[in-house]
Order: sequence, then structure tokens, then C-alpha cells
Amino acid sequence: MEVKSKLKVFAGKWLVTRYFADKDGALLAVGKGTVTFNPINENELSWKESLNINWKDGGAKKAYASYTLKYDNDSISKYTKSGKLMYQLLYSMDDKEAHGIHECGKDSYASFFKFISEKSFIQKYDVVGPMKNFTIESEYIKDLAGKVFDDFDLNSDEVLQ
Repeated sequence: MEVKSKLKVFAGKWLVTRYFADKDGALLAVGKGTVTFNPINENELSWKESLNINWKDGGAKKAYASYTLKYDNDSISKYTKSGKLMYQLLYSMDDKEAHGIHECGKDSYASFFKFISEKSFIQKYDVVGPMKNFTIESEYIKDLAGKVFDDFDLNSDEVLQ
């Protein structure tokens, strides 16, 4: 698939479930919400996230983030809201996987994407640094029906399936 066409796959609204786990794989938190990729122009998409995160210890918080995905130099890159390059996606030969690495001070965020279909993908971050050692795994499903996640219980079977 042409690189520029890969950018178009992201366009639209997605339901996301995000799992935070420690270095040993123990679940720390689960977040659910939406991510919207809206066209800015033919080479850029805004990436806006809104999640409700429930921590294993009972705490909860709302989280918001904004990024930009940009097609340039025959690749797709992720930028912060302020325009700083986070990483360039490097795709596998079969286009089913991509990865990029973001350095933030002494911390490293290795991002791995697995494209299941045009309606589903997984993104995993391996986060390491002097005070960090955890993973964040997000499951994205294209929102074709306008569904919005309701509040949920971290210990419910629904979340852990």
C-alpha cells in the first residue's frame, strides 16, 4: 500500500481500550474512550484522545491528548501538539506492522503498531527510563455506529476479556 494511503486508514473515530501494566505484566489500569483522526489537509490528520482511566488502586481520572500524524518524505510521522517530532513510523514489508521510537529526556517510548484490518489495530508502547519500566497497550476499533463507552469497573469481566 502506498504510504500516503496508509495515513487515510487512520481517518475517523475509533473506540480505544488502553491497558497499563508494570514490567512483570501486572495490570495497573485500564482506560476506555475515543480517539479521533480528523483531516487537517491532504497530508495531515489531527489525533485527539479522550479517555476515562481506572487505576487498580481505585483511583480514576480523565485523560486528554492531542497529536498530529503527518505524511512527509514518503513516510508517516507522529508530532506533539507543539509540533515536535515524536517518531517516524517504519513499516514492515507486508504493511501489517510499524514501529517508531520516541526519546523524552532519559525515557524511551518504543511504539509498535499491528494493523489487523482497516477497522482494527493495536498500538503498544514499551516505556523504559531511570524511573519508568512499564507497557501501554491500546486496542483501536473503528467506530462505525457512534458508540461511546460508559463508565466501567476495572475488576469487571467486561474489561479484562
